[in-house]
Order: sequence, then C-alpha cells, then structure tokens
Amino acid sequence: MYFSKRMAVLLLLLFMVGCGKAKESPSPNAECVATINDYKLTVADFKEDLKTAVAQKYLADDPAKAKRDILEELITRKILVQEAQRENFDKQPSFMKEIERYWEQALIKFFLKQKSQALVGMISADKGEIAAEYNKMKRRLYVEITVLNAKGNIVSGPKTEWFSYGDLPRRLEDAVFSMKVGEEKRGIPYEENMAVVKLINEEPVEVAPLEKVEPEIAENILNKTKEAIFEKWIATLRKNASIKINKKVLDEIEVDNVK
Repeated sequence: MYFSKRMAVLLLLLFMVGCGKAKESPSPNAECVATINDYKLTVADFKEDLKTAVAQKYLADDPAKAKRDILEELITRKILVQEAQRENFDKQPSFMKEIERYWEQALIKFFLKQKSQALVGMISADKGEIAAEYNKMKRRLYVEITVLNAKGNIVSGPKTEWFSYGDLPRRLEDAVFSMKVGEEKRGIPYEENMAVVKLINEEPVEVAPLEKVEPEIAENILNKTKEAIFEKWIATLRKNASIKINKKVLDEIEVDNVK
C-alpha cells in the first residue's frame, strides 16, 4: 500500500487546490492567477474550481464577485494545506488512512462512471418492453414472502402485503408480476438470501394514459437494464478474483468495540 498512500496524498492535494505547479506552456490556461507562498495557482486550476461552483450553483450573481469569492476560498484552502504540511500533519498514519479511503472512493466513482458508458452503451427500451411495464402498473398484488438463508432456514416471514409497481427490488418484482393468483415461486435472489413468493390476490389500479407515462417507464427500464448489466459484470469480477476469508478472525471481531 506504500504506492497507494503516496499517490493518495498527491491526489488529495490535486483535488483540493488544483493541479499544483503548472508546467511551462504558452497556453493562457498556464498563466498564474495568484501565488500563495511557493504555490502558483494557474488559470486552468482556477477554472476547475469555478466549474465545480457553477455546477453546484452557489456562485454570487455578480461575475466579478463570484470569481473573487472562489479565489479567496482557494487561497484560504491552500494556506491551510501548507500549514498542515509544515506541521507534518500529512505524515500522520491516521491521515494516510483517511486519504486511502478517499482515494479509493474517488477512483471507484470515476471508474464506474467510465465503465458504465462502456458496458451500457446505447441501450434503449422498445415498445414491447414499455407495454409490459405499463401493464404491471395496472396491477396491485397481495403477495406472501418468505426469506430463507442458504441452509433453507427461515430468516423472515411468511409475511403478506400489498405491493404496487416499483415497491419491490427488481428480481422480486420481475418474479411476482409474472405470476398468476395462486402461483408460487422459489429460489428468487433477495439481498444475501433467497425468497419464496406466493401471489395470493390482485386488484386493478387506475393509471394515466400510456403516452403520458411512457418516458418515465422507458427511463425505469433503462435503469433496470443498467442494474442487471452491472450485477452480472461485478459477479464475473468476483468469480474471477482470488478471495480468501478467514472466518475465525472475522468472528472474533466485536462490532460494538471497534477501536
């Protein structure tokens, strides 16, 4: 983890105050907006923070004041970073651990965003899928659900409840809305367990005309498709990875007394 820690510290500084000292370049973006001790804040660095502020909509209405506010915030932030470094806070183990966590979260977020585009591509919902989802919206189901663990022991239930379209997790919803009254299905994945579902009764539901809800249905279908693709991809990654769990050590860890 030595490399990760060193990289993490560097990345934190990049995220907090831009990209550090700029390389010499004829580009206007390389020009210096401000110098804070030995740090040079470039136009490119300043624009990155300005872009974030615009996205989060917390800028002042007056452009000149907005730029000045961002600059003052950056100057204060950089001064605090420099002082923390001067007092060697950036070398403390607890800080390094915190940076590792932040670095991992940032990396995963960026990775999944890029991977989503590659995995999902140009998927779309066809008319048949939209019509099928619309028909689900017209039904309200009275379902009995029993959750079992890997050994077949009951974890919860049986519990009966009315469910409408969108109330249940994707796999459970797909199962129960494909059933007829009186039908039962077993072995449906539910969190880390399996579910047994039985459709006891159903009633019709009044919904808006299809043309009014079609965009919402199409978006829901796309989200479900993305979720299914990602689940399959992550399952493949886990299957191909070498994972060893020391159950004895895990069992000895007390959750309420973690230090």
